[in-house]
Order: sequence, then C-alpha cells, then structure tokens
Amino acid sequence: EPYSHWHNKAEAAIRALKRLYKKISHGLPIPRKYWFYLLRHCSDTLNRTALNIYSLEGKTPYEKLHGEVPDIGPWLKFKYGEPVFFNFQKATQHSRDFPPDDTKQIGRWLGVYRHDAATRTFYILTKEKGSAAVLTRSDVIPWTAEEKKNPEFIRQLAQFDAAIMRNDNNDSRT
Repeated sequence: EPYSHWHNKAEAAIRALKRLYKKISHGLPIPRKYWFYLLRHCSDTLNRTALNIYSLEGKTPYEKLHGEVPDIGPWLKFKYGEPVFFNFQKATQHSRDFPPDDTKQIGRWLGVYRHDAATRTFYILTKEKGSAAVLTRSDVIPWTAEEKKNPEFIRQLAQFDAAIMRNDNNDSRT
C-alpha cells in the first residue's frame, strides 16, 4: 500500500533513532548547533547494538554490513554531554597522568571520531577564546566522583556551560 509506514523498514530505524535522541537530549547544556553529534552518536550506538530484527540473523547492523563484530567500547566510555578533562599536551600512558592541573581543560564529550575509533579519539566541545569549538582528542579523561562533588569544578563547569550557551545565543542572532 502506498504511504504505509509499516511497509518501509527504514521507518522503524528512524523511529528508534528519534526515540534514543529525545531520551538523551533532554536537559543537556549543549547548544543546538552541535546536536548533530548526538544524532551521529545515537546512530553509531544503534548500528553497533543487537536489534530484534529477523533479517539481521542475530547480528548487529554493523556486523551484518562489515562482517565483523563491532567494538562498542569507545561508545560506552562516556555519556553524551558528560563533562570531561582534556589537554592540548599529550598525556602519558596512565590515563590520569596529565601535565599539571593548570593546563587541564574542561569540555563536554560529543561522541566518537569514527575514523579513529580504534585509538579512542573523541569529539570534545570546548571553549577557545570565549567561543565554542569542537576538537578531536584522544587524551580525554572522565571526572572522578570526587571531582564531580568538588565545588570549584562545579563552578568552572557552570561557567563553561554559560559561556558556551551565551556564545550559541549570540551566533543565532546573526
């Protein structure tokens, strides 16, 4: 039947993508112009997760297409929009051995850089010279439980979010 959504297999995938997107995006302090990273993250996650679809034969969409089991580890390391630390200087092999704290930068995790997922390279929303920017970085670490409770880090994150959102509001008026 023409115009029948149940005949188009893509409709179910789009519906699942929209559902996940809405679930994750609610209340995030990420400017709208960067939300396509969330859509990409949702798409990548769904393509690397088993779905109850008979034609996939128990495989993920990624596995069915590429013939190999996907490594979903990079997509599970952080939550979308999670505050992270990154550094412009290279970190050592030990994940928390960054250079001194004064060079540690606050950012928000926007997803996995697809072209370098094996080495755990990520998109990070940053603030450079007062405006928002997205970098690809592999030297990214999550905040510890203590840091998430630290009033100084909470204050810095609030300032970061306010600057990013203020910048987005200024950009949308031009």
